[in-house]
Amino acid sequence: MLFLAGLCGACAPTPSSVAASRPAQVTRTVPSSPLRAVEVSTATPDSVSLARVEVTPAVPVSQPASVPQPASVPVSTPASPPPSRPASLPASAASALEPDSSPGPTPAGAKTGARPSDPEGPRRLLIIGDSMAATDFGRALHERLAAEPGLVVRRRGKSATGLARPDYFDWTAAATRLIARHRPDTILVVVGGNDGQDLLGGRRRVHWNKPGWDAAYADRVRAWVDLLTEDGREVLWLELPVMARPRLEGKLARIRAVQREVIDTHSESTWVGTRRHFFRGDRMLTDIVQKGDRYPLRQEDGIHFTRPGAAWFAERVLPDVLAQVRPDS
Repeated sequence: MLFLAGLCGACAPTPSSVAASRPAQVTRTVPSSPLRAVEVSTATPDSVSLARVEVTPAVPVSQPASVPQPASVPVSTPASPPPSRPASLPASAASALEPDSSPGPTPAGAKTGARPSDPEGPRRLLIIGDSMAATDFGRALHERLAAEPGLVVRRRGKSATGLARPDYFDWTAAATRLIARHRPDTILVVVGGNDGQDLLGGRRRVHWNKPGWDAAYADRVRAWVDLLTEDGREVLWLELPVMARPRLEGKLARIRAVQREVIDTHSESTWVGTRRHFFRGDRMLTDIVQKGDRYPLRQEDGIHFTRPGAAWFAERVLPDVLAQVRPDS
């Protein structure tokens, strides 16, 4: 059984957005994070050339917008003003997960998948994460994996969440409950797009723009992976997709580097790379072509995928996931 975790590229919470009196479902986004699903600039960069790729037909998107040329991605990131420390949320807020949806080459350094708890039964896969798991991409990957014989797939995603703000949403507590309920053999994780901010929830605040952030975030990722891999479970960690928005991509490059260092040195976890899917040579893909019709790869926020884009990305991730879930097939 495989479980998947996802990303809300535009909705990370700020400490000032969380109050003790806030109801269980917190929807306000964090000012300090660039990942805002609604309040996001739609201005697009202007220097990366357009590439097209033919994919399996999907439902056409009416009157797709022309896709501007994205700019090259800088590595430096501006400092965000530290938000004020929020009050703790009620326990009910931490348990509010979004509901289930209906139903390449093997990654470098791939490890052998964990044995299922019932060798004669189907493998159980759990997909968990932020809005990448909760929305169209998570749904598209879920549907394709669930269609494979011998797999039972469950998915839980929570938008605007990550590992930086357990005071807003505690993925350690949520994962513990999901594991007890679904007893997965493998957990597929996609998370981190909202983590480019101060780390709260520990003994002290760790500021995003300070040198100690990388080490503190690595400790947080490692502790979470240790929990996920208890009792022989395997973790597949999906690399965050490349973004065409330079400021956001600068943050994500730093987050990916820390995540990969932890995953590559963990014996029961495997890094599933995705970067190669978004380039043709040195050209970044901004749209896809289906039977002569062009569709934008991403929505207007420049982060989340359109439906055709989500299906396209799921088709490219699927072989790498199956190679790890069923290494002997």
